[in-house]
Amino acid sequence: MKIVIISRPSDCFPNIISKGLKEMIQKQGFEVEILHEIPFLMRALPLIEQPIRWEANFGFRIREKIKYFFHDFLLKKKLANKDVIIISECYANLFWRNYLYIEVIRNITNAKIVSYTDGPLDSAPLHKKRWINNYDRDEGFFDFNLFLTDKIERKVPLKKNQYKIGVNLCISDEIIKVDSDFKILLDFEQIGVESERTFQKMFLLSQNILFTQLLGQYTNVQIRKIYSEHNILFLSLPETFGLSIGEALCLGCKIAIPDRNWVMSWDIYDELPYFFIIYNSENLYEILEKEKNVSKEERIRVIRDFKSLYPDFIFGNDKNLEIFLHHLSKS
Repeated sequence: MKIVIISRPSDCFPNIISKGLKEMIQKQGFEVEILHEIPFLMRALPLIEQPIRWEANFGFRIREKIKYFFHDFLLKKKLANKDVIIISECYANLFWRNYLYIEVIRNITNAKIVSYTDGPLDSAPLHKKRWINNYDRDEGFFDFNLFLTDKIERKVPLKKNQYKIGVNLCISDEIIKVDSDFKILLDFEQIGVESERTFQKMFLLSQNILFTQLLGQYTNVQIRKIYSEHNILFLSLPETFGLSIGEALCLGCKIAIPDRNWVMSWDIYDELPYFFIIYNSENLYEILEKEKNVSKEERIRVIRDFKSLYPDFIFGNDKNLEIFLHHLSKS
């Protein structure tokens, strides 16, 4: 069975989960490769169709099709010989029509087309209402669906041909660093939630607490090193799943949020573990004073407890993946 994963270039959510999925599939004894060809699925949109949610004028689109004509021709031939094509992408992007022209794959091969994303659409009704409309596709467009979780905002039963396989973060314990300085890490700024970020920065400055703010772009190695050097990561917005949450906790960095609903997919029986810190303007000083005095062993404790409580979010769920691959082989 010839399997290929289509992902994005650069160190981003689709690429990170793709690397983990490749390792998981290889452990099951199958050959698989990753192609960073999401841009191909954007270029493939017919010129008579209007791109949605990405801007490109007609002339640019023509130039791109000409520039990559031979590249895309050879790629189509390669994909036509595959048995399984897994498309790894973020929650909303995967289902937008006239964004990724996944239909091009249907036109060149009878391969099974599989989606791999955060979670089911119906597990995030608020995000679905905000991002998905009646024109967009749903999970039924794909032959199979793979999910990191079955709960983004709420837990939902999985349908036929849907599997919760978690994510393999492929994080080595060797990069864990216990730093002597107490430092806060501020997540990337996001449009629409600037007031929360302003409060975070003003408070930390008023208390002379060291902090770093994520800016620009980082490689996967760089960002994980940064997580390993900080004690608490302050999120900047509600997360669908939150890959940064898993990466930070893997390295002993706690997560701070102003509202538990920012991390709903991480609930365990409607509770959040101690390494999720829920703060407000009244209790933040007390919380940080307490965290400053925590021993260095606390980071090791966070790592140990995270691995124990969320094994599917660090190693992936090999059992569910095995069931999926078995059904895939039969089909």
